Amino acid sequence: MDKAGRYGKVFDEIKLRKMLKGKKNYRGHSKRLTKRIKDGMVIDELVIRIGVEKKVPLGTLSLADQIPDEIDGIKTDVIEVGKVVAMKKYDVLLSGCSIGNKNITAGTLGYIFEKTNVINGPQYLGSNTHVFSDRLTSSPVNRDIVQPGTLDGGVLPSAAYLIWYSPLRRDMNPFLALWMILVNMACMLGKKEPIYDLADRKPRSLDFAVAKAMRPYGLDILGLKSFDKFCGIFFAGSEHKSFFCKAKYITEAGYKPVGVSVEEALAGDTVYKGDGRTTNRNMGRVIDDSWFLYVNYGGLGMDIPFDDVVMTEKMIEGGDSGTAVWLEATFQGE
Repeated sequence: MDKAGRYGKVFDEIKLRKMLKGKKNYRGHSKRLTKRIKDGMVIDELVIRIGVEKKVPLGTLSLADQIPDEIDGIKTDVIEVGKVVAMKKYDVLLSGCSIGNKNITAGTLGYIFEKTNVINGPQYLGSNTHVFSDRLTSSPVNRDIVQPGTLDGGVLPSAAYLIWYSPLRRDMNPFLALWMILVNMACMLGKKEPIYDLADRKPRSLDFAVAKAMRPYGLDILGLKSFDKFCGIFFAGSEHKSFFCKAKYITEAGYKPVGVSVEEALAGDTVYKGDGRTTNRNMGRVIDDSWFLYVNYGGLGMDIPFDDVVMTEKMIEGGDSGTAVWLEATFQGE
């Protein structure tokens, strides 16, 4: 039995998989019970969510291809997920596609941004620092960005070129490190607090980067029919929760999303995402709107502290880093 258990009920997921296999348009299903989505809103009714490539009138389907309204006493909710294929190269770059620095694996293109203090200025692709840069310090080795990301077969020439990003670690050459150590030792001998943070433990609040597009791009988001009230950008997650940086820190850094409003997400709010590199469009609840967090960026000593980030129910998987978060959205196919 599936542990579909967030709401305390279960269903036989293996039986469901066998029942649906071979049905026309069927492309997958949720492994847990979820609340029904209707007109982009969450309805307080537990259902088995089933994805089809395209919704069609029941009369055009044979009885064998129709998805039942109810399975083992549990209602079904059929949603359109489109044609699911391996990551591809887009002639027009769209938010939600696989992308990344040529020296990393792959992440997600979040949205299009512009400078907050420039009218009719240039527009930029936006994602995470760890998606667009190959280093977490202020000294990238390479600024070339490919689409799809290298893990998905992306190769040069570049789809974009890194312009700016928020460093996640401090650059430190050996001479500077030695100086800081000596000063700290002098402070300790004088029974004072050390001046320098050698471990670089100052919390960040932003994992964000922008790049100049080298191919045409659009303002559409894969998987979303409409969207507004940008509230942040996903950057980290676990098997239980997901986390995003707040939009206000992006605007404070000098960038704003093009053509949409910006609003803060609060605890209890429902937030939305479009398709990402790994997962399809979905929605989730904000659990905490101001969270202190240690994020591991790979390897010993790579736990970086973040302050004032937002925690949601699990909404992303690896590769979805960079996905934009919205307070208002409707899904394609609804």
